[in-house]
Amino acid sequence: MRLFHTVRHLRLKQILARIRYTSRRRRRFQGGGKHLDAFQSHYFEGEFTKADVHAWIETHKEKIGEAWDPYTISVRVPHWLRYADDPVIQASIRKQLEFLANNIEHDIGGNHVIKNLRALILGNVEADRAMKLLRHEVKEQILEDGGHIERTPMYHLEVLNDLRDINAPELRDKIAKME
Repeated sequence: MRLFHTVRHLRLKQILARIRYTSRRRRRFQGGGKHLDAFQSHYFEGEFTKADVHAWIETHKEKIGEAWDPYTISVRVPHWLRYADDPVIQASIRKQLEFLANNIEHDIGGNHVIKNLRALILGNVEADRAMKLLRHEVKEQILEDGGHIERTPMYHLEVLNDLRDINAPELRDKIAKME
């Protein structure tokens, strides 16, 4: 009965994605659950150098754990784009975005999907497909009153800033509505 109360709020796409991704996520998070601090340590927000990026690349070659979570990649890669002229960093960005393209967080939905698509578009990996998915997600997630479907100020601002970063002409009306 508890499962029914959980599942009844999900869209079919989320249910199918959870079935598909659950075993994959379990393999990636061997030895423990997800911890917010562990995620944030991989975001590269704030000050960092090219040497910091190289150290991360050397340390995290295996696609497991919080370092390779789709959301973590979606936050980290746009920060790394300032160093995309470095061939090692460029190759890592491409590898991470290719991984992300195959692991978009449809199982979680909401702002996570928009964050994933923003990273793909800014990194120019499967950008056309990501833009098509983004148009669909924006229609679903941005309500008539301009609010975000998750109805929290934090997620509203996250999504608004992500859409501003993408800066596509077809998003301007939705962005204006959200402001």
